[in-house]
Amino acid sequence: MIACFYKQNFGIDCPGCGIQRSILSLLKGDFVQSFEFYPPLITIIILFVFSVIHLLFNLKNGANIIKWIFIIASLSIFINFVFKLIFVSDVCSLHSIGS
Repeated sequence: MIACFYKQNFGIDCPGCGIQRSILSLLKGDFVQSFEFYPPLITIIILFVFSVIHLLFNLKNGANIIKWIFIIASLSIFINFVFKLIFVSDVCSLHSIGS
């Protein structure tokens, strides 16, 4: 996996830390572990899927819906980031991953 530049240089998780492990767990079919690694992935996937549907079918209110899904996804990323800063010292140590 690609090492996190932010974590290597500043010693704390970045807002996207955990997304690689989350995607790998999701591809393996382990939905619970995927959610534990990076909860905002759900909203990001919903945003991506709905954006593709809107591009293919040009939905009437699609742009507004995408805007709101984007706001929710951004808030979920921010809340996850703040939660990890306050309550979780290291995601890797929680799941026995890494060095």
